[in-house]
Amino acid sequence: MTSTLSIASQKGGVGKTTVALNLGYALGVRGWRTLIIDVDPQGSLGQALSRKVSAAPGLADHIVDKIPLQDTIIRTRVAGMGVLPVGRVSIDRLFAFEDAIQNGVLYQIIEKCQPDYDVIILDTASGFGPTTVGAMCASTHLLTPVQAEPIALRSLPRILEWVGWLHDKGIETELIGILLTMLNADDPISAKISQELWSRFPQNLILSPPVPRDGTFLKANAAGVPVALLKRRPPPLTRVFDSLAGLVEEKLNLYTDDEDDEPIPFVD
Repeated sequence: MTSTLSIASQKGGVGKTTVALNLGYALGVRGWRTLIIDVDPQGSLGQALSRKVSAAPGLADHIVDKIPLQDTIIRTRVAGMGVLPVGRVSIDRLFAFEDAIQNGVLYQIIEKCQPDYDVIILDTASGFGPTTVGAMCASTHLLTPVQAEPIALRSLPRILEWVGWLHDKGIETELIGILLTMLNADDPISAKISQELWSRFPQNLILSPPVPRDGTFLKANAAGVPVALLKRRPPPLTRVFDSLAGLVEEKLNLYTDDEDDEPIPFVD
């Protein structure tokens, strides 16, 4: 069964798109067929990649103009991995797009994609508007990034309220964890936020390692690539997302008991 993971947060600027892109890439290179869908009308995922991706037809064009879904998915250099940008969401198309997401069109899109993907990651808009709520409703799992700053931490209870609301509606979207982002261990306030997060919430909800504040992200965004592809020798920051991908594998129960997990021969 395909797992669908929404990356959602009350506050903007916490690194949702960065997490969606780099986690998706890390899962892809670990062998999971992964699709990243941009549900944010502002098109943050396309902006993080390239003008070509930003300008390409995408989710909105499939929903509003009925462009075939297979014509909107962009293949990547990782086998089995794709990106579905948001496409054209002009002002006159925005309300139709939001209404469709709110009314459950993502269920149909995810169902169409299930035969081709093991994991579908939904990159959402900040806050809990119609597209973000629609994405969370259509997801099996939820991950929330929290920036290591006081305002972001104060907004965290809001996501817990929404998870409770979903469950009250009979939608069993599971919160797999809280991911601390933009952590500066040398800054007393940032370090205090990390300590407070660990003290206030169950440890099984805190995903580790946290994502540090690092200029490598800016360079990767400028180049339009995941951090692992910034150089031929991947930057050390890549290990953060590889570790996170391993943890997400467990949280999403991607492995099955009957899977062939025998040793891999080193030489013939």
